[in-house]
Amino acid sequence: MEHTSLTLFGVAIGAYFVSMPLYFVAAGFGRPAIFKLALAVTGIGLLAHLGSFGFRWAADGHYPLSNMYEYSSLMALIMVAFFVVTARSWRTEFIGGLVLIGAIGIMSVGRTLYTGPSGLIPALNSYWLKIHVSSMVISSALLSFTFFFSFAALLKAWAIGGRHLVLASGPRYQLAGGPGAQVAHTGPRWLQTATAWLPEPEALDKLAFRMVLIGFPLWTFGVMMGAVWGEHAWGRWWGNDPKEIMAAVTW
Repeated sequence: MEHTSLTLFGVAIGAYFVSMPLYFVAAGFGRPAIFKLALAVTGIGLLAHLGSFGFRWAADGHYPLSNMYEYSSLMALIMVAFFVVTARSWRTEFIGGLVLIGAIGIMSVGRTLYTGPSGLIPALNSYWLKIHVSSMVISSALLSFTFFFSFAALLKAWAIGGRHLVLASGPRYQLAGGPGAQVAHTGPRWLQTATAWLPEPEALDKLAFRMVLIGFPLWTFGVMMGAVWGEHAWGRWWGNDPKEIMAAVTW
């Protein structure tokens, strides 16, 4: 099962590599047909990814979130699945390239940290594993879309210019008509074409904020449950562990 899981993992990365440039080509030339092809290839990769995670679960014999390889695989899986499900309704097919770059990067890092299937040590063999790690990986995946949507909003604002993006006299951006503000010029022609299919910057910004409203409370819950798990497993809420420190800094 381990071999099958790794094979499907490779198929998933391969499919993501193939579909990723298709999103950029479709955006650059405004071709919806290419988007459909890209989504189809992404769907194939997603199915292979699901199979890889399922076989890994079977090989482990327990909930597969006990190491960074499994964490990275599930995070990328959630990212791609969320994009595929929401792309049509949110009109965000054109950020597919960004999403897949993120997913491929996370999966590649996870593959370099690969650990074979193994049993759980007593401290990890707890229902807190499911509660804490699940909330952390889901929130991480959802919060990544805050970046994707915000980046797309800035590109769209740069492309259309006008009152959507204005340069203030200082280093900050501020609303058009404010003190010292100047209406921004439209961006280069290629950027206008590449972002023509994107929603307005305000709509993308609202989507980014929506991801924060969902992801940040879930991350907060995950950090709290990690402290509870630490007390349950090792008799202390906080141990200055690098993961604990970075989770708190990120929060």
